Amino acid sequence: MQNPYAARHDLKDKTFRDPCVFWHAPSHKWVMVLAEPEKFGFYASSDLKVWEYTGSTPPIPDYGVLECPRLRTHSQNMMVAARQMAEKKAVGHLS
Repeated sequence: MQNPYAARHDLKDKTFRDPCVFWHAPSHKWVMVLAEPEKFGFYASSDLKVWEYTGSTPPIPDYGVLECPRLRTHSQNMMVAARQMAEKKAVGHLS
């Protein structure tokens, strides 16, 4: 697979880090979030080989190197929070 970020010829800095790839069921596409200089870039693909740039966050200047993007839906965040609360209660009962 060709790196979709590095393939863009208009870029001065071809640095990228830590892709987060996940299936987005509503669009029936794979989505990739890529840490790029001062922002996170978003890409979409139907086959995990050909990627289309779909946008980015606003620039985040003076933050340093951006790493490890991980997106979740609100409902996923709620499930994680509920699981963490349940685990804390279980640990509390063990001690």
